[in-house]
Amino acid sequence: MFTCNEFHPLYVTIATGDISGVEMLDPAEASVQSLKQVDEVIRLDGAKILVADDVEANREIIEHLLTSAGATVHLVENGAEALEAALAGNFNLVLLDMQMPVMDGYTAASELKALGYGQPIVALTANSMEGDQERCLEAGCCDFLTKPIDFHQLLQTARRFCENSEPVAESESVLEEPSASESAADSSENLAPYMEQFGRDFLTSTIDKLDEMEGLVRELDLPELKRLAHEIRGSGGTFGMKRIESVMDAMEKAIDGSETELIQTLYGDFVDACRSTCGDFKLDLNQFHAKSGGSW
Repeated sequence: MFTCNEFHPLYVTIATGDISGVEMLDPAEASVQSLKQVDEVIRLDGAKILVADDVEANREIIEHLLTSAGATVHLVENGAEALEAALAGNFNLVLLDMQMPVMDGYTAASELKALGYGQPIVALTANSMEGDQERCLEAGCCDFLTKPIDFHQLLQTARRFCENSEPVAESESVLEEPSASESAADSSENLAPYMEQFGRDFLTSTIDKLDEMEGLVRELDLPELKRLAHEIRGSGGTFGMKRIESVMDAMEKAIDGSETELIQTLYGDFVDACRSTCGDFKLDLNQFHAKSGGSW
């Protein structure tokens, strides 16, 4: 049986100093560049992975990344579904978002641990503070990945755990060597367009939610507004939309503090962030201007 004690991850922070004048990648290019680093070297053929995340955009990109590397992936949307699927399935690895409705990832991991679940669980968390990391490990996770998701690190982590675990039903070998044709099929040239399209699809769906968010701000429906802000923040960071991620992070904090005036200001900042990000991803602003009745 796999045990988390087999791994002792070490995390360090390195001060970069002044990086003014350093050329930065634009959001779309940064996401694509990350994919180009991964798929040339990391394969997960034969691995079975359970992914639990309540945000559809996150599930889609993680699923595409893992399946392109050869893994079989099962998707669920909350901790209760993850608990049921993990106990019923034969997975090599569970990737578990910590903030989900119905049952959060901390509770799901704790219950799996209490039931003697023996497969590795890796937390997906938007919180990078030391206390949050310790909470993940105490709940029963073997490691954690912070959002926005680093695609290279995700595949490295998946390979590290999958090659040291066996599914409950040992019917297939894990991490088999891929054929030359399989390796070629997963070149960065094939993956990059998917990443760009996922980003555009997410941005389009986010702009479609502007009216919904405006209504929530007007009605001060803070619980639902926080849910929406959290969803947009996590996916925005994953797709390299730093301004959207930053505004939604501030929105979540303002909601926690019940700062109503700041919440209203941040909604305006969010509209501006969507507008500028359309330019980053080369989307036509006119289609959204028309869709919103010219309100933005």
